[in-house]
Amino acid sequence: MSASKPYVPLWKRLSPLMTAHFANDFYANVLPVMLPLIQAKFDLSLTLVGFASTVFTSAASFLQLAFGWMGDRLKGNLVLWGPILTGVFVCIAGLMPNYAGFLLALVVSGAGTAMFHPQATALAGSLAHTRRGMAISLFIAGGSLGFALGPALSAFLFEFSAQRWQRWEIGLWILLGFGLILFVLLKIYLPVFHTKAAKHQETLWSVLKPLSTMCFIVVLRHAVFLSFMTYLIIFLQEQRGYSYAEANIVFFIFLTGGAISAILGGPLSDRFGRKPVILFSLAGAFPFLWLFLQFENWIGLAALPIGAMLLGMNNPVIVAHAQERLPHHASTASAITMGVGWGIGSWVVSLVGVAADQFGMMAALNGVSLLSIGAALLALRLQTNN
Repeated sequence: MSASKPYVPLWKRLSPLMTAHFANDFYANVLPVMLPLIQAKFDLSLTLVGFASTVFTSAASFLQLAFGWMGDRLKGNLVLWGPILTGVFVCIAGLMPNYAGFLLALVVSGAGTAMFHPQATALAGSLAHTRRGMAISLFIAGGSLGFALGPALSAFLFEFSAQRWQRWEIGLWILLGFGLILFVLLKIYLPVFHTKAAKHQETLWSVLKPLSTMCFIVVLRHAVFLSFMTYLIIFLQEQRGYSYAEANIVFFIFLTGGAISAILGGPLSDRFGRKPVILFSLAGAFPFLWLFLQFENWIGLAALPIGAMLLGMNNPVIVAHAQERLPHHASTASAITMGVGWGIGSWVVSLVGVAADQFGMMAALNGVSLLSIGAALLALRLQTNN
């Protein structure tokens, strides 16, 4: 009689994927704190700043559909190589001598992120058994922690390099060195994951159709989050007189709010259902973002992380809901909700940049924050499957 396998806690089973997610998103979010420096380096308009963010996010998003579709059908291990491309090429981007080269390197970096997320998210959900919401929350929390720390550490390195050596780009070389060490450790310790090819070979449209409403929700939700993420530092510097360092502290608080809520959303949806948590978080985000924009004092600063928490809370819930709707195409479902939605939402960021150039940053951010209400109204149409 064979001995039963020892129980392994969920967090421990997920820890390799969480670590890889931390590494990938740490470097994927260096761009927002680099953009004000690139804006000065190449003398860019806000429209071109927004376009750079759109280029990276589009590559990181739309390519996920291809990698997710492949991940459901082919055996392979994309979990390791995605973060390597993300980290190396985002550093190379900042070292490019012109705007075109900067954009080209961002495309390659974005492709690394697209390579990583669908398979890794599907694997996280498959390790959960009955607690998919919790598993995806833990997985996303690992990425969210890197997402918050990446710009904080990068901003410190850029500021230090500018003061010490009069060249902020030296901070990119330091980041690149850290990244290479981290990726060697991942290569050594990260297990080789293999996904099973899907037995159900439906057409792409038959897979996309059940998630059409969810896709629109994700587009609106991500448009709000990405717009604040892209323009927050510039807004604080130009509209409220913050220094670069002070603006990055507020930016870190904003991202930390999103990281904390990523841990809460999944478990809450396991208990109360996916749809109620999605509705509550989307509808609740708008008033706090509005308060931040209207008040320059402590009221606005306190409201910002709460708005970020509510926006971030629904992210793992949406992914879990999509995977449950398409159990045989978990990688593709993850790609649609974490990839395609992000990609289309990123194009709204460019429109926000155009609006900011024409009408001012305050008006543009006030307008885009209203999209969270539109997303909540669309969420009323979601089917309840949990």
